[in-house]
Amino acid sequence: MANKMPQWVQNLMIDALVYWESKGNQVSIPVVQVRHRSRFYSSGTTYTKINKIVLTLGKDRTDARLIVLHELAHTLATAMEHHSDLFWSIAWDLYKWAKLPMRYALSRESNYMKGSKRVYKAIKKQEGK
Repeated sequence: MANKMPQWVQNLMIDALVYWESKGNQVSIPVVQVRHRSRFYSSGTTYTKINKIVLTLGKDRTDARLIVLHELAHTLATAMEHHSDLFWSIAWDLYKWAKLPMRYALSRESNYMKGSKRVYKAIKKQEGK
């Protein structure tokens, strides 16, 4: 059964959307359904066609924040950009904006998708110039 969205999730999503819009991008507020579990890790699913996110929040807040932003990045990329370089560039931008521990994000995301690691390395290379 879904629970009420925690205030910190709502605040994070709204702040991230305001940030993304301030960069000249269009945003729309997704419908969000939240569940909780007793495991460490969180998970999520985004239904881009109906602009809906389903979050299953675990015990670790850092991991939960990463998942919230990961799923939000899906709503900010087009439906055809699922785990593409565009999606990953949005996701990494949000992770950096939110001051997530980048080593943790890299570890979590690179285990998930090779494209994530490729875009992360390209961003770090650009920052080094």
